[in-house]
Amino acid sequence: MVMERVGRVKVKPFPVTFNGTMWVSNWDKTRWFLVLKAAIGEGKELPKLLDLMNRAFSVFKQPPLVTPGGGLDGFHVSLAWSLTKPSSETKRAIEEALEKAGYGTEIKVKDQQGPLKMEVKEIKVKIGNVVHIIELGTGGTGAEINGAAESRVGKRKASI
Repeated sequence: MVMERVGRVKVKPFPVTFNGTMWVSNWDKTRWFLVLKAAIGEGKELPKLLDLMNRAFSVFKQPPLVTPGGGLDGFHVSLAWSLTKPSSETKRAIEEALEKAGYGTEIKVKDQQGPLKMEVKEIKVKIGNVVHIIELGTGGTGAEINGAAESRVGKRKASI
């Protein structure tokens, strides 16, 4: 269902820019995550993908993956996690370590102009123990990773 919808909407590859770090908890506050905050970007591809996922979840009467808000707009990359809420001292130590490494409030790659940016060319959807790969912009659907094998639908094929 998700693969069909992504193909139908024709989500194209897109860049994601990261604009800082923050601590967030899961819904039931049993884990806290240090995350890179991702900016939505001009093409708004991330909200399109989130909407597609949440619609698929609602068909199966499941709660949404993430709802935008809370300063994250729902988009982030987890770097570290903890079973307990990080103390002020822990947060300060991490901020100081990032400052010392030269990252400060803007996450950058050394010797690169501007903030950290990555190109999203595919998404992976895990259902049970099977990971489906959806190549963006190709309309390719149905690729799977099952165990150690990987296959791709679209312009190229590869295996692990």
